[in-house]
Amino acid sequence: MNMKFVKRIFAVSLAATLMVAPITSFAATKTTEELAQQAAAEAAEAKVEEAKAVTVASTTAVIDGKTVKTNVAGTVDVSASKTYSAVIVQSAQGKTAGDKQVIYSKTAKESPAAFASAEAAAASIGGTIVGDAINANLTLKNGGTAEFVLKNALTGKVKVVQIGDKGVTTILDATVNGKTVSFTPTNGHYTYFIVQG
Repeated sequence: MNMKFVKRIFAVSLAATLMVAPITSFAATKTTEELAQQAAAEAAEAKVEEAKAVTVASTTAVIDGKTVKTNVAGTVDVSASKTYSAVIVQSAQGKTAGDKQVIYSKTAKESPAAFASAEAAAASIGGTIVGDAINANLTLKNGGTAEFVLKNALTGKVKVVQIGDKGVTTILDATVNGKTVSFTPTNGHYTYFIVQG
């Protein structure tokens, strides 16, 4: 075999390798960045799905053998609560455009001022607060009802204390059906407490 020909092939192969190496390296770096972006997107999607799952679990309950579900758009999370298993908000005239809810449970440690106001209101009617509070920001265009589904049934007289901005307190009538406490909530941002007498 002609030695010049072999050297020429070797030189061409080496040049091709040197040209491909940087391209391959760049492609690998780009792929790593793409993988990182994909992983971040998947993590964000997983959080959204997790939030949806929590909301679904917190807005559906079986009451008197029937499955009831909120008809108001928004988010509800009582997954960390030791008191509530679900919160069902129903618009008075069915699903209505503009209705919304943002609901989550709160402990005394998370909201000491609201708990202090609620405890004073409870004492004034000879009752005590039952467990956690529910923080709710509601818009119900046609009004509606809220059902707090408890993990344990209540007995005796039950009221709901509503705490607004600056500690404005209202005591609401409630209906108890086993583990369910029903009442008429107020539009806007309030913290709700169940009081048992």
